[in-house]
Amino acid sequence: MGRRNGNLTTIDEKGSFFRENQDMYIRDYFHQIQTLLNRISTISTQNITFDERSEFIGYLKGQIIFVDGSCLYLSEYKDSSYFL
Repeated sequence: MGRRNGNLTTIDEKGSFFRENQDMYIRDYFHQIQTLLNRISTISTQNITFDERSEFIGYLKGQIIFVDGSCLYLSEYKDSSYFL
């Protein structure tokens, strides 16, 4: 696994880019992920579980099925209080 260098860039609900905030609540992070996935028109089905372990720590796991039939399995452990 590589280490990230700097802040991750994501897309907000208006389609503009913003940087991940230091000490972001995990619930807000999960909301950003769900909002982004809902905007992708090539996704036909998504089944993602968001598990909040604390205010800043969480785990997401699931699968995304695209309109071409391909499937992406994903999982992420996230500590949103950790900031580089």
